[in-house]
Amino acid sequence: MATLYPYDANAALHDGTALTATGVGTVAYYDVGASARFPAVAVASITALDATTGNETYDLVIEGSTDTAFTTPVQLGSRVITTTGRHTILFDNDQAGVVYRYIRYKPVLAGTTPILTGPVFLAPLDPVC
Repeated sequence: MATLYPYDANAALHDGTALTATGVGTVAYYDVGASARFPAVAVASITALDATTGNETYDLVIEGSTDTAFTTPVQLGSRVITTTGRHTILFDNDQAGVVYRYIRYKPVLAGTTPILTGPVFLAPLDPVC
């Protein structure tokens, strides 16, 4: 049985438009607020990906930062995918005692003709604390 995660437009990281190279989602970042811990799941509903030449790779990465410019981003979680469908990435913005206030989606695409399509949003696992 699939776990249902409530969609909140305020927690969207990407609107689902097609991506053809490594970059960031259409939303610059999600602000957890102050120094709040945020255990969460990123939900990616991948509707299309190109595997035509067979060398395309897709790594869905969630990054955290202490500043909005993501000067020194930290990977909070990731998932390599090979198929369309719903994919989840569990993560916590508290890493070794450092709380990363800002969170973004940064998929890493590689290969000859990568194309990745689908929205991504965050769903908290616990209330923000």
